[in-house]
Amino acid sequence: TDCNGNQIPDSAEILVDASLDANHNGVLDACEPAPCFGDVDLSGAVNGIDLAIVLQNWGVPSPKYPRADINGDGQVNGSDLALLLSNWGGCP
Repeated sequence: TDCNGNQIPDSAEILVDASLDANHNGVLDACEPAPCFGDVDLSGAVNGIDLAIVLQNWGVPSPKYPRADINGDGQVNGSDLALLLSNWGGCP
């Protein structure tokens, strides 16, 4: 599979850089669901870093941060920003 759409099989990416799968479950960390909407960097909180990632990826999300498209519609836009801001703070 190529969950981040970068034309490189996920297994090959993990083989080259094991840090891309920190929990060693065979799925790129960037492609696992966030613990809460808006926690783009999986830090356990929605904060300024997540906001910066969303703004930096405005338009089409980069393969490095596919979670910047919070609502999964293929675009990083005002809808994603609204979801991020409405979930600001610590994740449950």
